[in-house]
Amino acid sequence: SAGDIGDDVTPNSIISKLSLLALHFPRLRIIWSRSLHATSEIFASLKANQDEPDETKAMRVGVPSEEGIVENDVR
Repeated sequence: SAGDIGDDVTPNSIISKLSLLALHFPRLRIIWSRSLHATSEIFASLKANQDEPDETKAMRVGVPSEEGIVENDVR
């Protein structure tokens, strides 16, 4: 609830943890809903017309090859 939000960052506060995540990862998007049904509808609409992720490809993201090259590295 809004009454739980304080001015200090504390290690046990979920609001503090979410704030720190958003600060350190500016491209992070947080989706939240109180309702389980609304949350499932949100994710279903986000996944509409999207392919299922490829597990083996996802496990390789960011892992360098034997030559030390990271495929599709944007740096």
